[in-house]
Amino acid sequence: MDRLTLQAAAHAAFDRLAAAGLPGATLVASDPTATLELALGSVDRAASAPMALPAPMRFASVSKLVIAYVALSLAEDGALDLDAPLQGPQGALPVTLAQCAAHRTGFRDALEDPAFRARAAAADGRIAWREAMEAGLALGRVALAPGERRYANTNALLIAAACERAAGAAFDALAQRRVFAPIGVPLMTALPDSAPKGYRHARAPGALEYGDTLVDASTHIPGWAGPAGGYAGDVRALMRLGTRLAQGDGLSAPARARLHGFEHGGARTWGFLLQRDGAVVGHDGDVPGYAARYGWRPRDGLRVAVLANLSNLVDGTNPAAALADTLFAAQ
Repeated sequence: MDRLTLQAAAHAAFDRLAAAGLPGATLVASDPTATLELALGSVDRAASAPMALPAPMRFASVSKLVIAYVALSLAEDGALDLDAPLQGPQGALPVTLAQCAAHRTGFRDALEDPAFRARAAAADGRIAWREAMEAGLALGRVALAPGERRYANTNALLIAAACERAAGAAFDALAQRRVFAPIGVPLMTALPDSAPKGYRHARAPGALEYGDTLVDASTHIPGWAGPAGGYAGDVRALMRLGTRLAQGDGLSAPARARLHGFEHGGARTWGFLLQRDGAVVGHDGDVPGYAARYGWRPRDGLRVAVLANLSNLVDGTNPAAALADTLFAAQ
């Protein structure tokens, strides 16, 4: 790794993103030869304090990799059949967990329902993820063309619910035992008061829809996202977590093959809840207030983890993903 080149690229990219409203970000970039850690900007728009590496922020949809790992490990144990018809809250569904993991079901996201979205905003996110799953199912399915994907939290939440039924335990308990504890990363779902303030370009007055009004979304609790978007921690924890989950460390060779079973080409393809963007494997995402990205490039071992306290630019761009993409392009 050329640390000076990456550091210069990170600072230049952050300056561009800061001009578009990003207060701060933390990042870790690592390959087999070196590691770069940076805290950029500030913890709030008032620039009252500089950003720091231990600052906890939300992992957003990078959390979905936790669901993937738990499901694959339960399948290894024989407790879960990834290819059997899925049991939903109201009975059998005409899809499998494998189809959910590849976003090939056509299920819609609960936040596509204006009534649910308004309820989630009014409750400041304090809605159980199972409600979001059921609300997504109630919207029905969209017919997909062969090879088409439709990304929705509903898919990941259905897998989490199946894990709970198979193991007879709450999903967070499964995640703690199978993912977080083995690598010494704390399972965190609530941010402390000392966490950086989180912002969103939203459609006023709510914080759930993208828009051009900058709002403080620090107090929003994405309970509707649950394990599909609700885990949190600092960027070093994200790096350790992402590395284990994206590489499938601790899983058997068949389970890792399933994790990395990207089905077709294109700019973005899917394994088992795992994204591949060109040569980079991982996941990104945002929730009101925060954005995250973890990526791993197998050909040279470069890994990048980024957290940001702005969920989206006015044009919808994820600032954590934009910063990570700059680093991959620079190396």
